Amino acid sequence: MDEHFSYVETKKADADPAIMHDIIMQGHHKGAIVYVVRDAFSGTAAAKVVENFDRLLSTTGGGNRSGDGYVNTNQIGATQFSRSGEEYVREVIKTSSMSLDLFEDVAQSDIEAMFNTVLLEKTFAKKGVVFRSSRFKNMPAGFITLRRWLDNGQMSLLPHDDTAQLDAARRDDYEIANVRHVVSYNAVLESSDAGGSLKVWNINPDDACRARLGLVGTGYPYPLEELEGVETLTVQLNQGDAYFLNSSFIHGVSSVRAGRRLSAGRFIGNIADDVVAYWT
Repeated sequence: MDEHFSYVETKKADADPAIMHDIIMQGHHKGAIVYVVRDAFSGTAAAKVVENFDRLLSTTGGGNRSGDGYVNTNQIGATQFSRSGEEYVREVIKTSSMSLDLFEDVAQSDIEAMFNTVLLEKTFAKKGVVFRSSRFKNMPAGFITLRRWLDNGQMSLLPHDDTAQLDAARRDDYEIANVRHVVSYNAVLESSDAGGSLKVWNINPDDACRARLGLVGTGYPYPLEELEGVETLTVQLNQGDAYFLNSSFIHGVSSVRAGRRLSAGRFIGNIADDVVAYWT
C-alpha cells in the first residue's frame, strides 16, 4: 500500500502544469497519482479522430495489433509492450503513415489541446529539463497510439502495471529502461455509454510481487482475486477528458456495457535528471 493514493481533477481553464510536472517527476502531486483535465479538447475534434480511426480499421482489418496473446483491442500505432528498443522503433516506422492519417483534417491547435506537447515542453524548460520523444539509436518513439479496448473477459483491460514492460527495453539499452516510474497519458476520444471507467488499485508492485504471480517482464494480468480488499480509485471519463496516471500502480478499465471507448495514449517518464521522454 502507498500513502500517496488519491486523484485530482480540474476543468481545462484551470489546468495546472505544476500537477502534471509533479506526477511525472515525483509520481504524485500532494498524494494524487491521477490528474484529470475535464473537457480538455473539443468533441468535434475528437469525433473527427474517431471517424479517421474507424476508416483505418476498415482498411486494415482491425488495426495493427491482433492476436498477440495478451489483449483484445483495435489499435492504430506502435506499442513497446514486450519489445526491445529496435523491435519497437521498427514498429513505429511501420505504423507511422497510419498514425499520421489519424489526424487528417484535425487542426494543430486541437492536437495540442489533446496531448499538451508544447505545454509540457515549456513547463519542463522552465525547470531546465528537456521534454522530448524517447530515442533508440537516434530513431524517435511514436507520438501517440489509439486503442479501443474490447472484451477481455472480466474487464475491458485487465489489471496491470506499466513498469514491468521496461524489462524488454533493457535488452538493447533503450533509454526508457532508466525510467523510475511510468506515467500514462490518455486523451478520451470516445466514451462508453455504460462502464469503461478507469480503476486503480493501491499497489505499486515490485519484481518480487511480479515473480510470485509469474508476471515479471509483462506486469499483465494481475488476478482479480489477488486484489480483493485492496483500496481502489474509480474514475469515470468522458469524451474530451485527458488524464495523467502514475501507471506503475496496478490499473485497468472496467467492462464496457454499452457503446464504445477509444483513447489516445502515450507513456512519459524521466530518463535522466534533465530529460523527460515519451513513448507508446
